[in-house]
Amino acid sequence: CVEPHTPSGFPATHFVDITRYEKRKAELMKLHRSQEEAMQLVANAGFDKLCPVPDAYWGQKAGCEYAECFVSMPVRGAMKPYPVLP
Repeated sequence: CVEPHTPSGFPATHFVDITRYEKRKAELMKLHRSQEEAMQLVANAGFDKLCPVPDAYWGQKAGCEYAECFVSMPVRGAMKPYPVLP
């Protein structure tokens, strides 16, 4: 599972360094126009301002500039016997 919209209370166990992709991530997120418009209305900011905040928070925890975090999710009651993250 990937983290929800805020990092509070999320039990992250796996981190992926996305530093080199952070700017592109925000560019791609902005292509979802309806979501970008909703963020502008709700948060008075777009994905270019919103994405770096939690990514920098998790990056600090992981020892890099920007990171995404995950927690393993049981699949049909069992964990995958192989790594699925880079």
